[in-house]
Amino acid sequence: MTEQKVRRGRGPGKKPRQGITSVRLPVYVLGYYRQNFDNSTAKMREVLVNYAEENGANNGKENKEGVEP
Repeated sequence: MTEQKVRRGRGPGKKPRQGITSVRLPVYVLGYYRQNFDNSTAKMREVLVNYAEENGANNGKENKEGVEP
């Protein structure tokens, strides 16, 4: 009999997965976030998530399979 290799990896994440996208924003918007927030990317994400949840996206629940583009 052959031994099966034990597959090692990072395992399941503790946080829901996130998608990756690229968004083109006006320079003044980027400047505002970079000037006013230590982590501008996280703040932009927070604003977008709150907006989507307030407007009924997934009723505030994470879709485990992700969102189809």
